[in-house]
Amino acid sequence: MRTPSHRTILLLGLICGAASCAPAEFCTLLDCGTSVTTSASVASTLADLEGATVTICRNTDCADTKLVSTAVGASLRCDFSSPAVSSPRDCGVSEEGAGNVLITLSFRVTESDAPQDGDQFTFQVKSKSDPNNLLVDKQGSVTYEVSQPNGDSCEPSCYSATL
Repeated sequence: MRTPSHRTILLLGLICGAASCAPAEFCTLLDCGTSVTTSASVASTLADLEGATVTICRNTDCADTKLVSTAVGASLRCDFSSPAVSSPRDCGVSEEGAGNVLITLSFRVTESDAPQDGDQFTFQVKSKSDPNNLLVDKQGSVTYEVSQPNGDSCEPSCYSATL
């Protein structure tokens, strides 16, 4: 049986020393998305809010949608079936009790629209009976928090913010 020569061992030591043969960091395969979330409590009922208009904007990209009943009927959701409304947005409305409802919104930022600190967001809900009556009017810029769920040197980087 042949044993490794001193030259082979020295060569392997030099290669590993130069290339840092320590094991690479293990990366999991979790995926994530970039999103901005917000919520607002409104003194209203689900019945009164059905058909109200929701306006969602990121910088100059805005879309309007209507609040519609869910199949169960115990909550409302935004109707994103309209081709005019871009898909990376979702929202829901549920009763909080005592004549209040909670409207939650998540705006998912797509990879092609890289998030940038200072992005301006607008979230408005207009009464169905009086479109000039704003039930919710939240506006502001956001600063994104960065996380890496698969490890510090592993992709992807995920961004989240709250308005």
